[in-house]
Amino acid sequence: MSLQKTIDFKNGIVADNAYITISNINIDFENKSVNFNVKTYLSKEIKEQGLNPVETEYIYISDNQTPVYAPTGVAPVESPKNYTLFFSADGDVKDNAEKYLLTLDKYKDGVIVE
Repeated sequence: MSLQKTIDFKNGIVADNAYITISNINIDFENKSVNFNVKTYLSKEIKEQGLNPVETEYIYISDNQTPVYAPTGVAPVESPKNYTLFFSADGDVKDNAEKYLLTLDKYKDGVIVE
């Protein structure tokens, strides 16, 4: 599953059906942190053609305000209510990451698609 929504890239390009996928999910159970990449394509067709994403965003979540490791320039996101989704045996980790994205302002009006 992935997300679709309208995205204005603030460079003159507006994608009406931007296709958003999640990759490279890493969960550190000991330090209670999660990080993953969010790749945004102009459309699903563009992704299926094997073309590069327009934008790749790195999401880092930690329940510790001073994490053991955070990439340079990446501030941890305050732990959301559904943060525990990443640390439970329930559900699929990728599905949980997509549900988490829908809690962020940038992606809140996205629609989960296959």
